[in-house]
Amino acid sequence: MADFCPNCGAKLKEGARFCESCGASIPAEEANTAANDSYDDYDYKDNDYQKEDAGYASGYASGASVAPRNIAVCIILSLITCGIYALYWMYVLNEDVSAVAGEEPQTSGGLVILFSIITCGIYMWYWLYKEGELVSNIKVKNGSAAGSDAVVFLILAIFGLSIVDLALMQDAVNKYGA
Repeated sequence: MADFCPNCGAKLKEGARFCESCGASIPAEEANTAANDSYDDYDYKDNDYQKEDAGYASGYASGASVAPRNIAVCIILSLITCGIYALYWMYVLNEDVSAVAGEEPQTSGGLVILFSIITCGIYMWYWLYKEGELVSNIKVKNGSAAGSDAVVFLILAIFGLSIVDLALMQDAVNKYGA
């Protein structure tokens, strides 16, 4: 029986299935009352937390698990398809990086692609900068040294190497999202 969240150490309420502090799922064997499988009597603070069966486990909980992708295959497919696969890769990375960071995406992947096309790639520079900040946050949360990934992503994009940015993002997703 756990009195504290195994993820962040916050005190748990009796029968809690999710930590109110970080949103981490509490395994059934660690829950305060294993017999209480109903979420109906749980007091959800200001409706900030949804029930698991109503879709809370949508991938935006801290430490969410995402499917790893082979970076070399993604680069080769992007080159073979003249960048079309890179657009899809941007789309899924938008969701995956946010999920691993424990945040909801600020913009949908489709809008990232649309805005990037409309602005002739300028929005993509902004998006890469913001994703670089998320990658830095992911690394810090997982105990790695804080770096300036956002600036590196922006500089690489300005010099036309945004595929390297995508590869670096995918590497972080593969490493910390599994």
